[in-house]
Amino acid sequence: MAQSSEFETVKREATRGVAWAGAESVLRQLIQITAQLLLARLLAPADFGVLGMALVFQGVAQLLADFGIGSAIVQKQQPDPLTLSSSFWANLAVSSLLALLMVASAPLVGRFYASEAVVPVVQALSLSLLLGGLRTLPRALLYKDLQFGVLARIGIVSSLVGTCVAITMAATGFGLWSLVAQPLAGNITETIMLWLANRWRPQWAFNWASMRDVAHFSYGVLGTNLLNYASRNADNLLIGKVLGSNLLGYYALAYQIMLYPLSQVAGVIVKVMFPALSRLQNEPEQVRSAFLAGVSMIAFVTFPMMLGLYAVSSDFIVVVFGEKWLPMRTVLEIFCGIGLQQSIGTTVGTIYMATGNSRLMLRVTLYVTPLILASFVVGLKWGIEGVAACYGVVSLVLFFVLAQIALKLIGLRVGTMLLAMARPLLAALLMLVGTLAVVHALPSASPALRLGLASASGAVLYVLITFAINRGQALRLVALIRSAFGRPAAG
Repeated sequence: MAQSSEFETVKREATRGVAWAGAESVLRQLIQITAQLLLARLLAPADFGVLGMALVFQGVAQLLADFGIGSAIVQKQQPDPLTLSSSFWANLAVSSLLALLMVASAPLVGRFYASEAVVPVVQALSLSLLLGGLRTLPRALLYKDLQFGVLARIGIVSSLVGTCVAITMAATGFGLWSLVAQPLAGNITETIMLWLANRWRPQWAFNWASMRDVAHFSYGVLGTNLLNYASRNADNLLIGKVLGSNLLGYYALAYQIMLYPLSQVAGVIVKVMFPALSRLQNEPEQVRSAFLAGVSMIAFVTFPMMLGLYAVSSDFIVVVFGEKWLPMRTVLEIFCGIGLQQSIGTTVGTIYMATGNSRLMLRVTLYVTPLILASFVVGLKWGIEGVAACYGVVSLVLFFVLAQIALKLIGLRVGTMLLAMARPLLAALLMLVGTLAVVHALPSASPALRLGLASASGAVLYVLITFAINRGQALRLVALIRSAFGRPAAG
């Protein structure tokens, strides 16, 4: 009974967490889409390319600065005050050191890209490292306690502040620096709000022995994050180096568009799954049930989003970003297919993390990363489209291999996971056929009209097909949403 009660508590809190994080994601997505739309019209593709060059190196430094401490605190059952304080000071010290190193190494980055413009951008972004060191622990503690309502409000406000600053600067002629100011303004706001929302304060104490378990877990997380970052950003580095900032601008924006449904839907659910599964880690049957529920929910939402975007890609680009961005159409369509499988693939990492197998995760990633990097190198021969296509083929094969390894940890078969997303996939494919039919039936319509009619008909068609072949899952999703905003039963 105690285990069942704990499961129901976690289920209720996780459901509310998904609702809050989902609300945050919807609002942040609207803010980000608005920002991308306005900034893409106010700025040149090369500006986005220069920022992409700088972010490759800034992202590596950010991962080193965190070194998995936040994830280790979330996974650890009951960290004591000395462990928390020691983790905070270690994190802040490493972040400060890396910020200084990033400033000093910026000229080397400029020489690598043969671009002087990237040097001051790298130096300015070093401030994000220091800010990251200040907010990792406060955010991890809220995350551990499933305080997603608080985190949602902080995320929305910080995103809005960053966007307003960027648009204002772009409209007044600051060019590239408006893109640099966006993450900095958002990070400053987020750091302040996290400390105001958190009662925890670090002690003036440090003890390495108290961090031993945390360090053991974080080692695997850090190594995996670094390798994943390399595999996810080496394409930007290679394209920027070999093909130039203009083509990188097209590629980077297409990639960001793909990431919207991944980060705003799959990312939301995965964000809640990790602490929820961590609390249930000693109850295998309940872990399997919770994992499959998360997978089916992700498929239900992201599959129609990615396939719908594929169907209207050309009109979407013209209407939202302008005709100057049409060269990214093929890359965007390839990314829609990649996003389909990656939305599910993002859940695999939660299994390693929640079960404490961070070092196994690292070993697996050590084998995977060279294959992904090789796909980028091979694809360069055919431009940005080749890079995206080769990456898509390799990532699809790896999806099944990695799922097989991770699912064994919780006693689950790959086939069972595939069954959980079969009906949403069928509904989304049928919707795709109908949406493409609408697009091709209106060749002389304006892009805006065609986009509106195709999107509306696709949404209606998906709902109708879902209630015809997947009614049970749809009703369960509605019940979850309703329970998220309801009061728990007494007793």
